[in-house]
Amino acid sequence: MIIKKLCEMSGEMVAGAVELLYGSQITGNQSHDDIKNFICGRCFDNGRFMLAAVEDDRVVATGGAVVAEVSRHEIFITVLAAVSSFEAVLDDVVRAVLTDIAEFSDCRLKLGVKGDLNVPAGFPGSLGFCHAYSLLQMRFAAEQPAEEDSAHIELPALSPENIDEYVSVTNAGFAGTPNVSTIEAADAKRLLESAAFRCGLIRTDNCTVGCYELKLDGSAGWIESVCLLPASRGHGLGRAAVARLIIMLHQLGYETVKLSVIDINEKAYSLYQRMGFSVDRVLSRWYVKD
Repeated sequence: MIIKKLCEMSGEMVAGAVELLYGSQITGNQSHDDIKNFICGRCFDNGRFMLAAVEDDRVVATGGAVVAEVSRHEIFITVLAAVSSFEAVLDDVVRAVLTDIAEFSDCRLKLGVKGDLNVPAGFPGSLGFCHAYSLLQMRFAAEQPAEEDSAHIELPALSPENIDEYVSVTNAGFAGTPNVSTIEAADAKRLLESAAFRCGLIRTDNCTVGCYELKLDGSAGWIESVCLLPASRGHGLGRAAVARLIIMLHQLGYETVKLSVIDINEKAYSLYQRMGFSVDRVLSRWYVKD
């Protein structure tokens, strides 16, 4: 078995890594192209920090480091996946990732493990990581919110004309939020062009107060993300925006509405519970390096 950087692999081997990750998704259904663009794109420095373990010309495990946020002194080790009976290889893959990112010695390291992924005994504690928080999947289990309660919320869709504003609001609204990377105009353009996503701004009284991202996976509508600008928080706009997004998804034909939340984000977690969301399962567990 050998461990290779994605940027040094043949097209066939890259396709093998994409196929493995396609089969191990934790939320919704990203297309093969979406996954390829992600692991070969800027987040992993064009594949330089995306690794795959190969045995007999077959990709058996993957893992990589999102280095797009090194300016924020934070690196995420993620996209860990393994073929059945090759889970022990994940330890080798992560050790190789840690060697590759040693140059970023001033960055805090976080590692995410899919909720149902079989991992080697003691992993990732054996590598110096401690559990910090979990990403939970929640399902809406209440009656549709009354439309009049969120009538003051407008949700203009992402468009070529407001891409710059969307990028600016997204980055400002999510600044300092765990597990959220900054985005660029090119990222927003991909969202605009994808039929699987519906994104836009949150406005009230002719002012932009936040943004949202919905994912439509065929079986459920996901509130993939929703955020408010700091100055717009504490006025009930978050609750109203979520209510309006639930109504939008119902109008689009999605009876099942889901979202994800980090368990230590007490304000968001509590809000979703009060609105009628309940926990379905743990999507991933996140660890930080000692």
